[in-house]
Amino acid sequence: MIAADGSLCDFVTYYDNNVMYLETCSAFSLTTLETDVLVLRPDLAVLSWTYRAEATLRTGERDVVDRAGASFVFEKRDDEWVVIRYHESSLPPVRQAALP
Repeated sequence: MIAADGSLCDFVTYYDNNVMYLETCSAFSLTTLETDVLVLRPDLAVLSWTYRAEATLRTGERDVVDRAGASFVFEKRDDEWVVIRYHESSLPPVRQAALP
């Protein structure tokens, strides 16, 4: 997978990095903006997803990503759809100061 920062990593590394970040948050939300599915073959499909991310850190600061995107490539294996590739793209979050 390719993470939002452009790094190529495996699922475990990506997961661990997200867990580490979420542990610094008191709240986190994703809002779907758009989705699109493209079926390439009966056993292969691409899901494109755009979203907004907002996090409130335990410090009171907020991280906001107004628009980000991700693409998932799914393959059907043994009657189950599995993600075989993932790419995420976004600008760095905008850090907002804590409210007084």
